[in-house]
Parts: sequence; C-alpha cells; structure tokens
Amino acid sequence: ECEPYRRWLAKSGVCDACGVMDDTIVAHHPEHVYPSRGGTTTKINDFLCVRLCHDCHQEVEEADEQAWWQRQQKDPRVISARHQARWNAKLVTE
Repeated sequence: ECEPYRRWLAKSGVCDACGVMDDTIVAHHPEHVYPSRGGTTTKINDFLCVRLCHDCHQEVEEADEQAWWQRQQKDPRVISARHQARWNAKLVTE
C-alpha cells in the first residue's frame, strides 16, 4: 500500500475512462484486470491503480471489469504504467 501515491493519483488529473475532471476522482484498483495479483480481502498493488470519477467507478464496480475496459477501448495496464512513470519522475525531481 502507498497512501501518498493514491492521494496524488486522485488529485493529479482527469478520469482515465471518460476524461471528466472533478472532485470525485478516486484511485481504482482494477482487480479483475490482474486476477492473480489480489487475493481474498486483499487489493492489488496501489501502483496498478487508475483514476476514475464517481460515475465511472460505479459503472465498473457493477460490470464485468474486463468487458467494461474493452468498451472504453482503453487498457488500465498501460494507463497505470504511465501514472507510475509520472510518479517516479516526480520523486526524482523533488
């Protein structure tokens, strides 16, 4: 877990699915995209999170997550890798 990363992620941009920028953005753990990374009552690594607004977060929580991302024509693995790179660059410059 990395609470500072999750806070930074939620405050640093727009929803990775729909592009909205508001105060409902949260760091979402796409567990169904990484089925072997989590376990019972555990979440995947925080560095695999993506940003989702309230509406998209609700949709993905109620849907088949892999199919939902396919409909968005986006890959949360690619998105989270970009976020990690920005975070790492931020750490180097501070």
